[in-house]
Amino acid sequence: MSECAFFLELDSLPVIVTGGGEKALNKAGILAEAGAEVSCWSRDFIPGFADLQKLYPDKLGFVRGELTPELLLHLIHGPARPFCLVAASEDPEADLALSQICREEKIPCIREGRDTDSSLARLIDRGELSFAVAAKHLPELEELWHSRLERELPQEWLQGSAELLAYAESPEVQKLHPDFRERELHDISAAMLDCNGRFEAALAKYEAQKKRAFF
Repeated sequence: MSECAFFLELDSLPVIVTGGGEKALNKAGILAEAGAEVSCWSRDFIPGFADLQKLYPDKLGFVRGELTPELLLHLIHGPARPFCLVAASEDPEADLALSQICREEKIPCIREGRDTDSSLARLIDRGELSFAVAAKHLPELEELWHSRLERELPQEWLQGSAELLAYAESPEVQKLHPDFRERELHDISAAMLDCNGRFEAALAKYEAQKKRAFF
């Protein structure tokens, strides 16, 4: 999909922001300051939204509910004024679904981008990288999962990730204390970010760091 940067005249333009977390709060603040009429959709909102509403009481509104694809289509084809959408929730799949509808219906939409490294880093922080690698090879998983994993684990990571999984399942590693094993796999996974997914290079880096820690 081709993309380009563009400017919108925001004065009194209705903007829907999906999400109630930090990303959505940041976007809503920028838009309200620029003069847009911002409607924030989410089941829950972090406290910062209340503070933001005090600053822009006439520009910021809330809808406590999820903007589903069905609701979005209803708004697009209903009597509402033209609007643009900022998809900034904590659910990338939901944001993607909304942005696809906007593209098909010719509605301006901005979707929160995610670079590969930060996405992988979040997987590592949650301890899910090994699970993601294993799930990659399970055809019975639904197609939605596989499409997500394709984004989380780009092609150049597949070999190294498979090697990481084999290492994690090796008898030597399985004999380690669970806490130490989890820490070791976390550190090796983190080193893979610096080694562009190459497991052997990441393992060597981890071993060198561990060795320095003992001296």
